[in-house]
Amino acid sequence: MLDPIRNKIAGFKQEFVKFVTEPKNFFRTYNGAVATLVTVGYVAEILQGRYTRFSEYGVDILIHAVEATCVKVDSDTRVKLLAAAVNLARLGQIGFYLVGPGIGLSTIPLVLNVLDIFNHGLNLASLPQASSEKIISLVSRAPCFKVKGG
Repeated sequence: MLDPIRNKIAGFKQEFVKFVTEPKNFFRTYNGAVATLVTVGYVAEILQGRYTRFSEYGVDILIHAVEATCVKVDSDTRVKLLAAAVNLARLGQIGFYLVGPGIGLSTIPLVLNVLDIFNHGLNLASLPQASSEKIISLVSRAPCFKVKGG
């Protein structure tokens, strides 16, 4: 009676391992794990009564969750550019708290912020290369780059 259930579990484990170890899915899985760990840490901090900023934790959780669910090898160039922009924004936020005007004010522990620099740098490095023609085409269509009278 338990054999069909065991077979389903074994099949699921096999498919899961295959998915996770496939190179194109590694960063999606990695970001899912990071989003989960940051969420658990955020909840633990709240439950312990520590002051936390959702603007720090929430942004980081959201970025890693979106990277895990939406950004794929074959994603549209616009998705890849948006992913690059939000990762750069998070790096800027970390910089604000580590070396900028907000130095020492972060509610995320220093070690985790330093580790997050690595995480978001890895996300940027792992983004599949978008063709330069597509990027130039998208940027040139942006209203801020329109030349008046010419």
